[in-house]
Amino acid sequence: MDGMRLKNNIMRRVYAVFILRKITSPFSLKLFMLSALLIASNFLVSMKNVLLNMPSWNRIGALYDFYAGAFLQTELAVQIVLFGTGVLFVLLLKDVLMSGSKKTAFS
Repeated sequence: MDGMRLKNNIMRRVYAVFILRKITSPFSLKLFMLSALLIASNFLVSMKNVLLNMPSWNRIGALYDFYAGAFLQTELAVQIVLFGTGVLFVLLLKDVLMSGSKKTAFS
């Protein structure tokens, strides 16, 4: 095996380990789970109909009543998906805000 092929083989393995570490970082796993829950909510909830039925944005009290009523009167699977989405969103936001300047969110 010549030197260039050996170098390419070694670098391919280094890149594979690097990518594997990035993919399995806690931030990445939370991001993948959030993506999966958003895709699941897309199958369970008709966002087009929700947006058509909701009151205008300047009526805060009516918006709260609408979303609280919609959440409480939906199926359990939708409630679990929406709750999980909210929890993961808060955890990801915390990770991003706590990362600051000392490190990036993916490391």
